[in-house]
Amino acid sequence: MPGLFHLEASHDRRFPCFERPSLPCATSTFRSFVKQLKPFALSFSEQGFLNAAFSGFLTGTKPPGDVHALVAKLTPNAIYEDRLPRRFDGDRTLPRGRYYTVCKDAEGDDGGTLEQELKFYEKSSIADAHIEVYDPVVTTQRDMISRLGMDPSARGRLVVNIIPFAQLPNIEVPQSFHLSLPVEVQEVCVDGVLDLRRPAALDWLFRTIPKLHVTLNDKGERQPCFPFRKDLNDIGQLLPSLIDQQRGGGNFDKLVGLYLRQIGVSGLVFPSARNDAFTRFVNGEPDDFHGWSFVDYRNAPQQEIVAFFELRPEWPWTLMIEGGDDNTPSLAAFADEFQIVMTEGFPSTNGGFAFRGLEQRIKAYQMMDSLEAAISFRLRDLDDEQIMELKTFAVSLGARDCTNFSAMVLWSLLGLAQARRDLGSFIRNQLSGHPLANLLTRCSDPPPLDEEQYLTHCRAFYSIFQGPSQLPT
Repeated sequence: MPGLFHLEASHDRRFPCFERPSLPCATSTFRSFVKQLKPFALSFSEQGFLNAAFSGFLTGTKPPGDVHALVAKLTPNAIYEDRLPRRFDGDRTLPRGRYYTVCKDAEGDDGGTLEQELKFYEKSSIADAHIEVYDPVVTTQRDMISRLGMDPSARGRLVVNIIPFAQLPNIEVPQSFHLSLPVEVQEVCVDGVLDLRRPAALDWLFRTIPKLHVTLNDKGERQPCFPFRKDLNDIGQLLPSLIDQQRGGGNFDKLVGLYLRQIGVSGLVFPSARNDAFTRFVNGEPDDFHGWSFVDYRNAPQQEIVAFFELRPEWPWTLMIEGGDDNTPSLAAFADEFQIVMTEGFPSTNGGFAFRGLEQRIKAYQMMDSLEAAISFRLRDLDDEQIMELKTFAVSLGARDCTNFSAMVLWSLLGLAQARRDLGSFIRNQLSGHPLANLLTRCSDPPPLDEEQYLTHCRAFYSIFQGPSQLPT
């Protein structure tokens, strides 16, 4: 979508620009504990591991080949940002390290939000491994941390378990290795924050952003930022725009970030797009919450983009993948299981709302990603069409059963004896004569690997123990 930039060497930056809000921005003082991965505390090998296992999380680099990159090569005046967008950042001028998850206490209880955000960046085909992330503040994950031989009461880290696709033959349990990534929990007090857990802030966003205009020149000519979209009738219709499932969000996020930074808002508290989120407020203030993040705009450099337009005609009405203008909006997988639940009379000063189905979607997404990469690694003669048939079948089961089915097939490929027995029983009892039966039978007894394909060809392993410069190709 078109963005308007400052002209190089121009000193007249009055026009074009977003119009000033007609209603006072409903900011408040944000007091909370917040949590983030500590990028500056990571060792060289830990940084290499994150780049190998969670592509783009640290670097933010956008893969080549999209429409903007092609246009930039043909058009000298086109500006192409070779980066992954970040939700509500506005443009690339917002420094890195400005994102946090919002916690309930000093121990860093963010309801698993940081863990869920990191999982979404997992790319098993790059790591050559299945990656699991555990947070010791999440009660249900402490048992697994104990089984890895680590202290489940220790805070200040995320525990990552790596199971390479290359496994030795005739094993009962796949080999794995694990490490801790440092996190920091701090208490903040920031004035001038738009906190969307508060009904007044949501109401201001609803009344301001969909009707926002750009002033084009000193004659007062204006252009709506959403020229082809219908007016919204209530706040509930705006909520799906907050959780675009595209990595880094979409154009709505971009426009909101640009506008808030331009009018001097210090930060934004927004719902995670990767974790189930809810807020309950009493007398207009958050009383309980789960699954929220905070982006800090304070002292950020001046933005390059001064105005922005969204030209697509429809508001998202459920869980969508919109992204930027290179994308045709589409329903996210398992969108039919997604729910927005609001209290009666929302958004009165007492009540709340919830997003449901996001956490289970990410679990299914992660397991499907690992399964697809593992099959490609272990059964190299398969073509894309056969793998797509398996993925289509798994998705048809629904998010929870898709997760369980994909885990069973994945762990069977990796050598877990119980998973192989379970998969064999599943094929006999439920898929006899099914077109996928032969493929799944191969997954329950995959061919052995060549000796050179074992652990030394796991890029996640190399990044930690050998160094990123020696990653296998």
